[in-house]
Amino acid sequence: MKRKLWLLLLCLSAAFLLCVSVSAVDVNNETALRDAIVAGNDVKLQSDISLNAPLTVEKSLTLDLDGKALTLTASEGSVIQVSSGAHLTIRDSSPDSDHHENGRHGGQIRGGKGSKIIDSYGNEVLSGGGICVMERSTLTMMGGSIDSCTATYGGGVYVGLGGKLEIENGSILYCEAVYGGGVYVLNGTFNMNGNASVSGNTANAGGGVHVSGVG
Repeated sequence: MKRKLWLLLLCLSAAFLLCVSVSAVDVNNETALRDAIVAGNDVKLQSDISLNAPLTVEKSLTLDLDGKALTLTASEGSVIQVSSGAHLTIRDSSPDSDHHENGRHGGQIRGGKGSKIIDSYGNEVLSGGGICVMERSTLTMMGGSIDSCTATYGGGVYVGLGGKLEIENGSILYCEAVYGGGVYVLNGTFNMNGNASVSGNTANAGGGVHVSGVG
């Protein structure tokens, strides 16, 4: 009887620790957000946050926009860069929240202008205005929107060699680029399902999505 009780207590303790470990960290400013991302914690925005520099994700984690806006105010860079091998999942727990400044709803990633990437011709090009998915990294969108970002390649999202973009829900809206206004995929994978939307984007080639085998 004592042995069974001891095993039960061990199981309950393990379950409690697991719940604690997966709880998202609530953040309401840029410093707290960066600290949580560096630590590899799942995060949930508690207020709109302006970034003075791009946010780099080097571990696998979830970002819950919770109806808030994440805006890059710097003159260059992607709002978020997902480093090689990392997996970023974006959710939005409050998709009906209002943003009076642009009349749209839900969590938003906006203001990005693209990360500097060296293409196969040796040219430095701005890629992934909203999110730059580096080689062999993954971005999964389960909600929220990437809105009004610009770049040369992939105004909304750039997907590098061997990278992967999955949009199960959420949207990429009103982004601009030379190639791939919404999404630019370079020898990577792009899947869109459910209520996903890529619309209102503009480019010289591939207003919505541009898929290329040559950098």
